[in-house]
Order: sequence, then C-alpha cells, then structure tokens
Amino acid sequence: MSDSRISRRDLLQLSAFGLGSLGLGGVPLARTGGSVTLVVSPDDPVATAPPVLRALLELQQVLARRGVTARQVETIEKAPSGSVCVVVAGCAAAMAGAALQQAGVTVPPGAESLALVPSSLGNRPVLLACGHLARGLMYAVLELVERCELTADPLASLAPARPLVEKPFNLVRAIGRPFVSDVEDKIW
Repeated sequence: MSDSRISRRDLLQLSAFGLGSLGLGGVPLARTGGSVTLVVSPDDPVATAPPVLRALLELQQVLARRGVTARQVETIEKAPSGSVCVVVAGCAAAMAGAALQQAGVTVPPGAESLALVPSSLGNRPVLLACGHLARGLMYAVLELVERCELTADPLASLAPARPLVEKPFNLVRAIGRPFVSDVEDKIW
C-alpha cells in the first residue's frame, strides 16, 4: 500500500502554482524598458491645471518605478517615433477634437466626465486622455496611473482596445449637504 500523503514543500509549490494560474499571485514584474511620451499643450488651460499636472507627475513616477522612461512634450511632432504616445488634453483642445473625431467618440458634458480613447494623430497611434474640465481630465490620468501600477505590462495598459467614456452616475455627489432650504431641496 502506498502512502498518499504530500510533503509540506510540495503542497506549497502546488498552491503557488495554482494561485499563479488563477491570476491571484500578485502583479508580476513588468518587462523593463520602453518609453512613454506625454503630450501636453501649454496652451490648453484644462491640461495645465494644477490637479492635472499633479496626476501627470504621479503617472511619471509610476512608470519610472515600473522601469519605463516617461517624458513630456508640447506637441505630437516632438514625440519620438518608438515611444507610446499619450495625449493629455481638455475636450475643447484641437488635438483632442481631432482624435475624438477620428475615433468617432463623443464625451458627455460635465465636470467629471472623462474619456480614454485609442486614436491616431499625425499618422501615429495615440491614447487620448481627455475631460471637459480639469477634474475629469485628472480622473482620466489617475485611471492611467492605476492601470500602469496594477497590470503586468504598463505599456500594454496604455494601449486599450476600445474607448472608455465615463461620467458620474449621480448629479449631486456629496454627503455633507444640509436639507434646510425648500428652494435647494426641490431639485432632489
């Protein structure tokens, strides 16, 4: 009669293999190398707002931690040809309008509306991160931060297959609103 017990070492190896095959073993290390160019026009008041600039700094830091070189330029023509190109712009900017039209995407109006749209500008593929106002654009860039931080390949996370367009579900988003005015409470 054979002994069907498994050693502790074999159990741990099998458990690690099982968790890894289910995708539960944590985020694997990304391949090192590659570069990302962030195109931000200094003439775009939405893209140069302080919250957006802070989010861009976070994106650059995450990419650096993941072994990806990131640089910021002012126009698409200044982006190196082998680099993944991310255009960060307000929806009213010329670059955003061209990319949205080329992709056939419309961003709903609103302060927190955002879009991540794979498109092309100047005969090169780009990812457009846009929002009507600074808060929406900041949320779009922070979405890229999370994708780069939590995926195995940060460069692949900057090349989505289809557009992402989001807006808040609720018109009013606050928990500290006092209900003391008939005029203000009627819209609720």
